[in-house]
Amino acid sequence: MGKYTDIKCNYIQQKIKETSWKNRRYINMLLLTQKYIKVGRIGLGSAHILHDFKSKHSEDYEAIWQELEPKEYARIKKAELESEKREIEISKVREKEAEALELAEKEDWALAGGKTE
Repeated sequence: MGKYTDIKCNYIQQKIKETSWKNRRYINMLLLTQKYIKVGRIGLGSAHILHDFKSKHSEDYEAIWQELEPKEYARIKKAELESEKREIEISKVREKEAEALELAEKEDWALAGGKTE
């Protein structure tokens, strides 16, 4: 068979039905996503292209992941949420540290005779 008739992912098969030949690059990007998910390795150039595609078409990217590797997708999403929580916590700590530093500098300023208004 061929590149487009051997597709195993139902999501991509449905997208082919909705996409014109002129826009086949979009389908080819979906196929690259499928290859990455199934094989786990792609070339450096393809990885850059896929990263750009993922940022612009995150719904497609996630739908393919959910269909092909639902357990891995769930694990990745959980890790992303945990990472986001950690980033928020770190941001809050840094904000408090910055406020404390500013307060200490303001006190030092006042001790040096500077106006604090």
